[in-house]
Amino acid sequence: GEAGVEKYIRNGLGEHADDVLNRMGINNFADPGLLTDHFLEHGAELGYRTEREYLVGARNLTKGGEGIEMFLRKSDGATLFYNKITNEFATLNKNGTIGTYFTPDLGINYWWDQIGK
Repeated sequence: GEAGVEKYIRNGLGEHADDVLNRMGINNFADPGLLTDHFLEHGAELGYRTEREYLVGARNLTKGGEGIEMFLRKSDGATLFYNKITNEFATLNKNGTIGTYFTPDLGINYWWDQIGK
């Protein structure tokens, strides 16, 4: 599965692994500390018990697909993702790393505010 592929790539490529994983759509936060910070702040609101579950949720949303709104924000080159049904919001930075993943208190109004920037 995805975890096995990620481990194989990390073992073989070391410091270049994130770049390759991002290009494959196996996105990560820019560093493990950011993943921990975001998980501690937003994991519970999304129902996740572990950092791994939270990361998989962020990856799933940032893959796009049916029912997921996507928008390229010109101001910083980030790609924004929003699922209206689950009220999940995430960003991918210009370099392909995950910027954030959470459920906005303002729901769809948060989405409209973000795509207006």
